[in-house]
Amino acid sequence: MASHENVEIAFNLRELKEKIKAIKSAKIFEEMKICVFDSGVLGLDGVAWHKNPIVLGKLNTQNIDKKKFLEAYENADRREAEGLAEKWMSEAKKVLEPTFEDVVKSARVYLAIKKVMREMKADAAYVLWCGQFTKELGTKMCFALAKLADDGYPVGCWRGENLLPLLILHKISHKPVFAREADSRKGKVITLSHCFAPTTMTHASIP
Repeated sequence: MASHENVEIAFNLRELKEKIKAIKSAKIFEEMKICVFDSGVLGLDGVAWHKNPIVLGKLNTQNIDKKKFLEAYENADRREAEGLAEKWMSEAKKVLEPTFEDVVKSARVYLAIKKVMREMKADAAYVLWCGQFTKELGTKMCFALAKLADDGYPVGCWRGENLLPLLILHKISHKPVFAREADSRKGKVITLSHCFAPTTMTHASIP
């Protein structure tokens, strides 16, 4: 084929092996069920990596029933939520701003998410921007997500860009992980930030 001028090498052997490895790795996503917390406002379709042929159609995602989620929050056991709030506050070195009732609300969100995940038989949870639930819950979902991450669940929030690295890192490490976004760039400095992080984290290097 090398004698034909209209034939070009698409991949060398190393690149081909990497492509095959990536395709095999993509199968891990079929084994995980991800419940997506979205009221229908956003969705993953606009996320760039979601259109990649290696990933396209591989993610086993299912949107929550918003009504059932809010019902789970309203019906969360008050005594259990208070017990969690007391435990979490006692574990903190110093609590500055949140009141006990603030933490109880976060505990109720935590219990509601776990209930929804259990009913959906989900392995991971992703919130497509928690702001769309703040008014109805009366609180942000951030601290509840951090505590779920501490429990070992792969959980994330924002627009979907960090869902793929979150799943990859969790699959590699089998421990709580944190996937953040590139927030800004100033000169040679890139700021990485997020609204929550698990209190117990690990790091993984990808060969």
